[in-house]
Amino acid sequence: MNQKSTNPSDLRLEFNRRLSQSLLWQLERNYFDRQGIRAWNTGAVPHYVTSNPTIAQAYAEVILAHLRDRFHDNSLDPNHPLYILELGAGCGRFAFHCLRYLESHLPDRGTTRPPVVYVMSDFTQSNLNYWQQHDRLHPFLDKGLLDFALVDATEIGTLQLAQSGQAITAETLTNPLVVIANYFFDSLPQDVFAIKNGQFHESLVTLTTQHPNPDLAQPDLIDRLIISFGDRKTSADYYDNPDFNVILADYQTHLNDTVFLFSPIALNCLHQLHEFAGGNLLLLSADKGYSRLQDWFNRPYPRLTRHGQGFSMMVNYHAIGQYTQHLGGTWLTSPYQHTGININGFLFGKPSRSFPQTEQAYCDRIMTGGPDDFFSLKKAIEPHYKTLSLSQLLAYLRLSHWDVDIFSRCFPALMEKLEDAPETIYSEIFATVEQIWNNYFPIQEKRDLAFLLGAVLYTIGYFSDALEYFQRSQQLYGEYPATLYNIAMCHYGLHQFDLALDYLEKTLTLDPDFAVAREARIEWQAEQK
Repeated sequence: MNQKSTNPSDLRLEFNRRLSQSLLWQLERNYFDRQGIRAWNTGAVPHYVTSNPTIAQAYAEVILAHLRDRFHDNSLDPNHPLYILELGAGCGRFAFHCLRYLESHLPDRGTTRPPVVYVMSDFTQSNLNYWQQHDRLHPFLDKGLLDFALVDATEIGTLQLAQSGQAITAETLTNPLVVIANYFFDSLPQDVFAIKNGQFHESLVTLTTQHPNPDLAQPDLIDRLIISFGDRKTSADYYDNPDFNVILADYQTHLNDTVFLFSPIALNCLHQLHEFAGGNLLLLSADKGYSRLQDWFNRPYPRLTRHGQGFSMMVNYHAIGQYTQHLGGTWLTSPYQHTGININGFLFGKPSRSFPQTEQAYCDRIMTGGPDDFFSLKKAIEPHYKTLSLSQLLAYLRLSHWDVDIFSRCFPALMEKLEDAPETIYSEIFATVEQIWNNYFPIQEKRDLAFLLGAVLYTIGYFSDALEYFQRSQQLYGEYPATLYNIAMCHYGLHQFDLALDYLEKTLTLDPDFAVAREARIEWQAEQK
């Protein structure tokens, strides 16, 4: 992609069109609408960096600080909910981690704190259906902490809550609004501009394909597209919104010989959220993107980052921040160059208000030693798990807030260290296993966490507890020979010999060539004689 088509027989689907109006974005929507949870559990769409316990707890701390700020300036109505709206909640893991932390850290309800309702949203009904059926979310639903809504970023009007049936509008929203938008803006339509020798150009997209009869409704069409850009001189007075054009004019003044992205859809989304919240809004957003003007120096034409048959693009957080300031808000951003994820905050309130605790929490939990720093260190540590001691591995898991991905990746090294682990540390290992499981939000991915946790407990002789995890594995993934064999081994360790032999038979029925199981059956049958 992003190459010019030279074959005259190629079919031209679009010619010199604004990127934000390209059919690419409809292909993107079609992909997510049809894939549902498969977009995430197959690994096609990355989500770890915006869905782990570290980032969720950092966000929760900023939200809690914001509630304290709002409480001190008397802007909270205790008789109406305070809504936390997550846009594009995806597979649901971020919401799960954030809700777990908020639930345990929210102050008790009294006469002054309003009820908090976290609203998971997406534009496609299939994702809402998945969340509504997920066992891990039911406790939050039962307590009234969670609800769901269909939300389209291009038209934020009434927020129709699926569980409570409430219809929230700008007129009925009483308390400030908190919005979370992770890996969200990177999938919204953008335009491309180039500045050459001080001249402002629009970069228009042309799409061609060698497919003779393309189906424009099929998202896999993107696999057969050739994308190219052509520049045309224009003015920075480009959009109907003069605030957008002020930002473009500033870019023309300070940038040269470069290409940059600009999303009127993202800015309109922010404007609609600002209006919906009556000017009282906190938006937190994490994505691949640029916050500093110098990040746009000497940039080439953009490329699509592919995720299955979907895609994403870099986010121009600098433009969103500039627009926030045009609207009278405060832009919370970091001066550092980001390696994994860029997290920005956009904060609005009455001009006389300040939000010292919100800004301090952003500095403490996001800008300094925050999720991006943690992710960078995680990637650096991963190749060296075998060099860590058992105590160091357990400390790392605690530091990660019981991160399931980190546990899974360090599992082989952990198992090696368990062979020589002293009994004095067994209770700590058991507690670690329980914490990891409680922090798990399954999305039907290939990784069988329950099996791995069962293996840890079996290795230290906790046969009864290991059995429970292997049975959970069996419930989630079905009857696999390795699972049945380990269930047999647990029963044997518990001196339940008849059950152990039964499960060995089941194992060998599924896999007659399972050599270890055959040897165990011979040995155990001999013991019973």
